[in-house]
Amino acid sequence: MPVLKTAKGGTAETDGEKVNLLRKVFFPQPPEADLSDVHTSQREQFQLPPVNDIEVRAAINKAPPDKAPGYDALPNKVWRVLAEPGSRSEKRFVPFLTAIFDACVRIGHNPQHFQTSVTVTLRKAGPRDYRVPKSYRPVALLNTLGKVLEAVISTRIAWCVEEHNLLPETHLGGRKGVSVDHAIQLILGRVYQAWREGIPQGSPISPILFLLFNAPLVRACTLRGLHYGESKAYGWVDDVCILAVSNSYEENIKLLEKALQRAATWAKKHAAKFAPDKFELIHFTNPKLSQTSIRPNKNVTRPNQVTIRPDQTTIRPDQIMTRAGSDLVHQTDIWEVPDDPSGHDGMPVTIPGDTPTVLTPTDTAKYLGVWLDKHLNFTIHRKKMLAKGASSLEALRGISGSTWGSSLIAMRKVYQAVIIPQMLWGLSAWYCLAARATPGLDRLTNELIKIQKRAAILISGAFRGTAGAALDTELHILPIKLRI
Repeated sequence: MPVLKTAKGGTAETDGEKVNLLRKVFFPQPPEADLSDVHTSQREQFQLPPVNDIEVRAAINKAPPDKAPGYDALPNKVWRVLAEPGSRSEKRFVPFLTAIFDACVRIGHNPQHFQTSVTVTLRKAGPRDYRVPKSYRPVALLNTLGKVLEAVISTRIAWCVEEHNLLPETHLGGRKGVSVDHAIQLILGRVYQAWREGIPQGSPISPILFLLFNAPLVRACTLRGLHYGESKAYGWVDDVCILAVSNSYEENIKLLEKALQRAATWAKKHAAKFAPDKFELIHFTNPKLSQTSIRPNKNVTRPNQVTIRPDQTTIRPDQIMTRAGSDLVHQTDIWEVPDDPSGHDGMPVTIPGDTPTVLTPTDTAKYLGVWLDKHLNFTIHRKKMLAKGASSLEALRGISGSTWGSSLIAMRKVYQAVIIPQMLWGLSAWYCLAARATPGLDRLTNELIKIQKRAAILISGAFRGTAGAALDTELHILPIKLRI
């Protein structure tokens, strides 16, 4: 690890200095929570049966056998061997472990040994300055037997959450049978509805507990019953976006700022802290509406405009305040947006806080790995996915050669497991088989076919002139046209 820079301009050179600096960055002191609304009375608890052998065996078999162990250096493979069906150890080990886990659940105790972990530091992907501590991420390696207990409890909590409807319907991440495609489709469906177009890191228990932790945030940012519009929040674990729908940009801004005020109240009560530098704002505009139809007019009802604010990104521009009046004479900027009582798609949002931050809109916003543009034509997203797939293919070339490198089977597996998902990420957001036409589909398909042929030649070692269809057949790779 190189010499690290501190926030005050200093450096951390020795191992001890680097550890102390990374500890401060990774685990900052949280703000004090406002617990004034917390009541001492307990809610009715859900009654669950004792932990049984079936749950323990399922948790052991589900754990990856070769995953890095924790402080005790015991990998999951040890517990798999001990719990192997029919073995001499299985008849004694599984019932004994079940009794320990059941006692832990019954008395509400998590042994200290299970909580002991080793934190390793990994570099974040992409071109970064690795002298900056934020270019690294911490990964906690817990003792594996404790993770088996957490897997049992996580499964039980997940069942209670679904059985008793404890989470908002738009809080999706970390839930069984739900993918990113579901979240993106919910957001796009609401946008198209507003346009009146129709719809064309470590612990197994952490995700489900975080869903329960920030579920009130998702509910608080959903505003209904207002006379001028509504907002709806969508959550994916720790990524939350707020969708505002009304008859004007100005009303959307009011809705978002009201939702952000509620989010700030939630953060204060839960000792949480947002990162305004990761916020992003975008105004969606229906591309089928002419410019004249969206200008203010007495006889034309302004169509619904939609604004999305993923809880992820933005920069902090300086706030610009202007003043106008009939008696003021000032130079007019030809690029200045004309005054419009219903607003315009350049209107910013003010993020509340000790120092309010002005968030300006962008033409594209990235949410859950999908690039959304203001007209939802997904041109930017498709270009970026193609570039990512081509880049990964070049990386694959670096681990192979005509007489050396990875085997054909290994390279085929890497291509299918890594490169194809990268190229087709978010496919369901922009491609619909039932649609009459998808703009740019033929060109995109041809680009994907070219990348797959290059990959097939690289994997098989065939001549460049070999037909792509023949390579797909020989390597048992599904053709692109059938895959999409």
